[in-house]
Amino acid sequence: MNKRKIVFFDIDGTIFNQQTHEISQKTKYAIKNLRKNGHLAYVASGRPKCLLTNSKDLLELDFDGAIASCGAYIEDFRNDKVIYSNPMSEETVAKIIDVVARAHVDCHLESQAKMFSAPFVSKEAQEKFEHFLGMLGGSMHFIEERVDEPIYKISVTCNPDSDIELFQRELGDILYIMDMGATTPGFNYIECVNKGTSKGTGIIQIAKYHDLEIDDTYAIGDSTNDLDMIVTAKYGIAMGNATQNVKDATQYHTTSVNEDGVYHALIEHKLIDEI
Repeated sequence: MNKRKIVFFDIDGTIFNQQTHEISQKTKYAIKNLRKNGHLAYVASGRPKCLLTNSKDLLELDFDGAIASCGAYIEDFRNDKVIYSNPMSEETVAKIIDVVARAHVDCHLESQAKMFSAPFVSKEAQEKFEHFLGMLGGSMHFIEERVDEPIYKISVTCNPDSDIELFQRELGDILYIMDMGATTPGFNYIECVNKGTSKGTGIIQIAKYHDLEIDDTYAIGDSTNDLDMIVTAKYGIAMGNATQNVKDATQYHTTSVNEDGVYHALIEHKLIDEI
């Protein structure tokens, strides 16, 4: 057998079809066959752990571990071991709550167990986020309910009245700000973690943890928060439905999630057997 490799998979838009919220049979086969062939499979997601381990479909794929919250939390599922944890300081959390109120942006704060809405979140944003969480099997809590849960990531929705320059100016020195683009016209979605943290730094740490080289790493993704892992892995693979900045960042491309892009990528790189 060839030397063991490790593959990092984004979830939404890569494993899960974002329209049907299902995983295709070929994608399921590809990930299971990858592991059968002796390679490692890690999820690399913006989601916190609670929205990974509560998914029956993901659990059935039996991943070796996960990069959660865009690199701020990493766990080896096989050995139930936390590889890396980088929550925000309470000082940072307090500053975020102050800034988002003054910048008029809607903000949700994420621990590994719960999701919290910041004060002053608009009714529209709250309803949209609760609907999204409901589809993932999660639920929303008010920030006043938080007791000792460390915050790893924030998700921000900007509307036409938001002062995004104020937000970036006051938080840009301490947070890595990933602009995910417009979800609907006039409304931009942003994800933030501690500066120096990303899915890319997660790949480096996991490769070292498993005594593998960067040359042994593959990453498959479709959106802006996948950029760091796409350029960090030896083989960064853009889905056919990826945003243009992800496609431009790599020479390796596959078909869309609707066309079993994960399966075709792993076949192309000779990591799995054809069905």
